[in-house]
Amino acid sequence: MLIERNRLRYDLDLRSLGVLSSDGNVLISPGSLISLEFRLKTPWGARSVASDKTIPQLRQEGGELIWQLVPGEVNHLEAVFWLPSPLGIGTLVIVFLVLLGTYLKYPRSFTADLSQLLRHPVQKQVQFRKRMRCTVHPTSNVYSSWV
Repeated sequence: MLIERNRLRYDLDLRSLGVLSSDGNVLISPGSLISLEFRLKTPWGARSVASDKTIPQLRQEGGELIWQLVPGEVNHLEAVFWLPSPLGIGTLVIVFLVLLGTYLKYPRSFTADLSQLLRHPVQKQVQFRKRMRCTVHPTSNVYSSWV
């Protein structure tokens, strides 16, 4: 819950970069004019995923994937990487703040309840009416009641 897996699939259509004549022939090759790169930098690195589509030349430098794009063609980029989950980290921060606030407001009862919880199994007492109580033992599924 603290990290999440992401998958990048990207098709770059760079066919419009070539200069075509009226009969459809390439007059100026865009590969000789420009050099394009696509860089993916992630905190924990990434890996490329093999695909059936045309994949441009790929190299890896540290935690960064670099695709050398081919002008005049459709370039297919695909990668898998992990990122920290803001939702999971935020949840942990909120739980920590609630526990810290409870401890600061009720220091004696919080530590006593916590130590009792660690020593004894959890027992729930449910009051059905004023005269009848029911104790639930979660480990044995035995119900005991008295009036």
